[in-house]
Order: sequence, then structure tokens, then C-alpha cells
Amino acid sequence: MSKNSKKKMNFFFSLSLIILTMAFVLRGGRLGAIERNQACFEDQCVEVEIARAKTEHARGLQFRSSLPRDQGMLFIFPDVKRHSFWMKDTFIPLDIIWIDESGQVVYMLENVPICQEEPCPVYTPSSRAKYVLEINAGQASVLNIKEGESAEFKLLEAP
Repeated sequence: MSKNSKKKMNFFFSLSLIILTMAFVLRGGRLGAIERNQACFEDQCVEVEIARAKTEHARGLQFRSSLPRDQGMLFIFPDVKRHSFWMKDTFIPLDIIWIDESGQVVYMLENVPICQEEPCPVYTPSSRAKYVLEINAGQASVLNIKEGESAEFKLLEAP
């Protein structure tokens, strides 16, 4: 092999190594990094939009006319308490699932109807929670989610 060939080979090897390193860093430095936020129950996952800020908590899924079957919204709260929800200006019936800081489902309501006249009912769990997951009505049954079950969150950034 000529010197020129060796130089070209070393150059392409170094370039490949740099590209792979950059890809690793850009993916958060994690091998097998996830590409979407997910809430998983056993081997079934739902893609979730994250609501962290108070304004996101207040708006939730309001004013949306539809929600894909395998998607939902995960509310992440800074504190653990009995977080109340209502369906004002929410046009999609939902299943609402309260999850504690350890990932255990502590309370759930299925097939919560849209609010058709004010005052809208307020739904308060019997247990304290850190997270609340809203998914399409009937999806909790399809995913076989029950109180006491564990949820695992696969999030692009830490909760």
C-alpha cells in the first residue's frame, strides 16, 4: 500500500470517528437514545407531549378536536399532591391517570366526558401524585392500565 493510500485511509477513518462522536454527543451522549417522549405500561407505550409549566398545565388538551390513538399528554408537577383536573374547553373525552413519584398508578378515571355546560366538574384523585397522564377515552382499557400498575417514562429530558 502506498503512502498516499495510507494517508487517505487514515483521513477517512479519522473523519468517520469524528462524525460518529458528534452524532453521539448530539443525541445527548446516550447510546440507544429515545427519539420521542413516552409513557410505557409493561410493553406498550404511548407517545406523550410534556406539560411542565403552569401555563401548559392550565391549557392541557383544551381546544383540540382530536388526539391520535397512541398519543397523550403527560403533566409533570414540581410537587406531589392531589392535583385536580377539569374538562373546560376540552373537546375530546379522556382517560385521566394519576401516577406517584415512584411511577405507580395511584388513581384513574376512565371515559371522562367533555364539559358541555358550566360549571364543569372538577376531578380530584383520592391519592397524591407527581404526574398525570391524559389519553383518549378507552385507551386505558386497551392498554390494560390499572391502579397499582407501574409506569415508566422514557423522556428526552429528565422529569
